[in-house]
Amino acid sequence: MGGCDVVVSPPATGAAPVGLDYTGDATFCVAWSLLGMPAVTIPSGRAANGLPLGFQLIGERGADLRVLQRAAWATAALPAFR
Repeated sequence: MGGCDVVVSPPATGAAPVGLDYTGDATFCVAWSLLGMPAVTIPSGRAANGLPLGFQLIGERGADLRVLQRAAWATAALPAFR
């Protein structure tokens, strides 16, 4: 992690998929899950089709509380997207 509290990454390759049959491409989430690193996705806007976009914050293993604290800060600092 190079001394960083969190790393920012896209959680998916694009907007959320339409419907509930498929949750989307997990390419940007798999590594963190396999490594046991905490990650949280925060809504950050909407795609042209109106479906949500977001970004994820990833922390080092065991730093769950720190990641949640940074996510709370980022959520409060960003305008609300509905």
